[in-house]
Amino acid sequence: MIFLQQLSQNRLTGAVIVALCICALAFWVPTDIDSGIIEKVRRRYQIGDMLGPVTALLIMLVGGIWLATSDQKKPVQGVSKATIMLLIYGGIVALSLMLMRWAGPGAVALGELVGLVEPGTGYRPLRDSLPWKFVGFLLGGGVLVASLSSLADRQWSWRRLGLGILIAFVLGAVFDLPFEDLILPPNGDV
Repeated sequence: MIFLQQLSQNRLTGAVIVALCICALAFWVPTDIDSGIIEKVRRRYQIGDMLGPVTALLIMLVGGIWLATSDQKKPVQGVSKATIMLLIYGGIVALSLMLMRWAGPGAVALGELVGLVEPGTGYRPLRDSLPWKFVGFLLGGGVLVASLSSLADRQWSWRRLGLGILIAFVLGAVFDLPFEDLILPPNGDV
């Protein structure tokens, strides 16, 4: 108990994040994902299935190390406040993932209603064409970035949402432009 009283909330959170990332990198990624980070297929380089999870886990690992080595002196607070924050973060991520999954098909359905898309086309044939392939990624990613940054700063603004959408666009362009066969998430599953 004395150990927990000397441990700050940031250090505890950072240590948990570091432990989870190391476990995921050591056990989940190698056992669940068959391809490597970058694959050479028929004299062409392609993104492997491992690139996304490994990149995300490494970024989280760096953040966890940063939190674990921070000098905050505030002692660990009650579990109820931490649980509420985890539920809020989980809700933001869940909302963002739902927007990412359903915004594209919803935009195509709306496009069919107003005559932008031929009726009966559906989303699947359009999932790799502009602008439809970016709709879910931009909206879900933009809401995720804007909501999490607003929660961290305790201040909401439309500028944050615009910046979040811009960040999602840059990430989408970085992954989409160099590879002609890549379908942005979650369009591969739709």
